Amino acid sequence: MRDELEQVTLSQRKRVGNVVYKYLLDDLEAAGLGRNFKKLESVPSAPLQVYINSRPGYYGAKGSSIIESVLVQIIDLKTTPIHSFWPLSLSRFTRYFLVPFVACTLISEDLKCSLEEAYEEIIASGNAGQNIHLYEENDKQLDKISRAEFGTKMKEHTEIISMRRKELKDIAKECFLEEATK
Repeated sequence: MRDELEQVTLSQRKRVGNVVYKYLLDDLEAAGLGRNFKKLESVPSAPLQVYINSRPGYYGAKGSSIIESVLVQIIDLKTTPIHSFWPLSLSRFTRYFLVPFVACTLISEDLKCSLEEAYEEIIASGNAGQNIHLYEENDKQLDKISRAEFGTKMKEHTEIISMRRKELKDIAKECFLEEATK
């Protein structure tokens, strides 16, 4: 699964044929955001249907938290170009595509069914998963997982800020050189 995960993270072409990606784009279009991520990134929160359909089915909120934490550990920010899921941030890309992608793959393996059938199960079992495997405030195991995820997200933001600073320095240097040669 790791190889497949890297492929769909790094290449939009690899995502295009995936059932989760197709339905995410359908949900975005139905919500009036078009069939791309540009408008999704510009809104403070996703439309309700996009949010509901990105839940991990019967794994619930607890499963979502565990999947996100594992994904954050697997995806190396130093080697993963941000443009591969631009304009979404890695956290939004993870929330709305990678978590349901992993859940769909796992459910397909659990039930020995196609990805299409597994996606239907994600939608059908989403409410049950939220009720059975809910995220509890004082769950020590999940707290430990969440702390690791938080540390990784902080690293992501720090690296993005560093990259932007470097870009700004390069632009400033170019402008200075242009001024100096006039």
